Amino acid sequence: MITEHPPTVIKDSTQKDIDSNEQDIQTQALEVLNAIFTTFNCQYTLLVPIIPDYKPALNQLLDSVDTTTAPKPNLVQVIKLLNNFHSYLNSFDEYMAVSEFVGCSAAMNELKTIYLELSKSKEIPTEIHMILKDEFITRFAKLKSILKQLEARMFILKPKECVINKRITHLDHIKFHDNSVGLDDFYSCLEALDLYQDFIEKWTDTITLNWIDELLIDNQICLSKSVNCWTLRIDKVDKLSESIETHSIQNLTELAQWISTVMFTKTHRPPDHLLLNWSKKVSESLKALFVKAGDTSITPEMIQCIQAFEVCLMDFDMLFHDYFPLIDMTLFKRELKRTFHLDTLTTCRDILKSSDTNTVYVTDGTERGGLSAIMGKKYGSIASNGTGKMGQETVDKNFQFKPCHVSVHIQSVMEIIYGILNEMKPQSIHNLESWYTVRDILDLFRGITQLRKNITTAQSMVIYNDCIYVVHHLSTLGYQYQDMLPEEFKFMTLIDNVYLYYDLGKRFLTQALVYTT
Repeated sequence: MITEHPPTVIKDSTQKDIDSNEQDIQTQALEVLNAIFTTFNCQYTLLVPIIPDYKPALNQLLDSVDTTTAPKPNLVQVIKLLNNFHSYLNSFDEYMAVSEFVGCSAAMNELKTIYLELSKSKEIPTEIHMILKDEFITRFAKLKSILKQLEARMFILKPKECVINKRITHLDHIKFHDNSVGLDDFYSCLEALDLYQDFIEKWTDTITLNWIDELLIDNQICLSKSVNCWTLRIDKVDKLSESIETHSIQNLTELAQWISTVMFTKTHRPPDHLLLNWSKKVSESLKALFVKAGDTSITPEMIQCIQAFEVCLMDFDMLFHDYFPLIDMTLFKRELKRTFHLDTLTTCRDILKSSDTNTVYVTDGTERGGLSAIMGKKYGSIASNGTGKMGQETVDKNFQFKPCHVSVHIQSVMEIIYGILNEMKPQSIHNLESWYTVRDILDLFRGITQLRKNITTAQSMVIYNDCIYVVHHLSTLGYQYQDMLPEEFKFMTLIDNVYLYYDLGKRFLTQALVYTT
């Protein structure tokens, strides 16, 4: 017979008495485990119900002994865990019978914790471990299978369509209409089983890899609702009534609202993993869209539109904190200019290195630059040739460009230069970057030309004409667009480069004359 000791007596007793009492408890617990493990031939479902009633004296000691601080595996704790494991198995089965899947998931979460604890115990034979494992895995697999079925009915995904049923009844338990599963319940079940993260990652890929890209072209979102059924569909737009940038931002706003309010609930908000990937993808996609459209698409109205979009994302809890602002317009414009700068230089390089040897006949009347442009700007005299090009105003014939043949390369490059300069806007902070791009293009021409070897006399003469052609434009180019530069940079007229191209042309002219003699 086991004698009970009140807590006060145990505290005042000697260490010898405590050790003796602990040994007595361990001995009784071992007797219980041996009886359990041998009497019923390891049939767990039959043996566990007797644990609460086996040896009542032992049960009275279970609550009076602090088993959490035991220095070695405690047999009493093992019996407690076995008893709790059986209790949660019964709870799981009862919840499953009435389709209470939230309760099933909570019980399964407790079973998992207890099973991991029991797995560490060396007092339980291997056969018992296998029985515990089978009982746990069987029920876990059953619940996971049901949740997969619920997911397939709650979330119906097609290439350009998504249907979400926010409350359904499982088909195998159709009689329990009061226990229908809502979206919140489904998410709670996934969280209890540690499956929520996998679910979110799958939907993150769907949203970021498919939907966002579909909405950055001439598509639109169509939303519909019927009782607990919400549908999102992506359709083609025949004709846009606004710019593609504005249309795309509107699409993304509607998508963000739908994800926030339909796909998630008040108690289950979009997790950081989804927000991070969503914000990163939206930011990169919008930047790519504006890069494609060019910096002229970033107007003050467009900047306000983007800022309003950011506010909407914050209201919907759909913006990761590291991505606010979504686009830093000052840095992005500089990045855009750098991209444009590199792309323009690459284009000019390809033109200048082309094997095309054709020439074009040019005169003072066909060109934009020269003194005629300055005189026209000063006096407003309009050319009488009717060609309509900027800078084609009359001037003294002694200062007019002499007609000649130049390569198609240099004429194409010069048209690119004037195109860049004509896109400059008054007071724009990016005008200086455009000016540097022009200087780099001209330096590129000079660098490539100097490297040309094994050329004929005719080609040397064309290069000379090209250099004089550049000099003709450089002599007045800076003065034509001087007003577009900031006040402290108005001295940058490119006139300082005239002698470089003149000397370069003279070198090739000398080379041609030497060959002819």
